[in-house]
Amino acid sequence: MTGSHYGYMDNDFLNYFFLIVIIIVNLLFFIYWLYHMRIEFLKILYVKNKAIYKLLTCNYYKDEDFEAKYMSKDRENVYEVNDNNEGL
Repeated sequence: MTGSHYGYMDNDFLNYFFLIVIIIVNLLFFIYWLYHMRIEFLKILYVKNKAIYKLLTCNYYKDEDFEAKYMSKDRENVYEVNDNNEGL
C-alpha cells in the first residue's frame, strides 16, 4: 500500500480511494457487529431482568415477538450462571 515500488501508487486519488474503501468496509463490519452484540445483550437482559430490558428497549419489542424472533426454543436458559463448576 505504500507504493514505493509501484508507479501507479504515486497517484494521490488512488491512495485515497483505497483508504476510503478500507474505512467503509471496516465501518460496515463494525455496524453489523454492533447490531448482533446489541441483540445478544438484549437476550441476556431478557432472561435476567425484564424490567431493565423493557427500559432499554423502550418497550419497542413485545415479549412474545422478541422471544419468537431471537430466542431459540431448544436453549431456553442459555444465559443462566452455572455455579457448581461441573464443566471445569
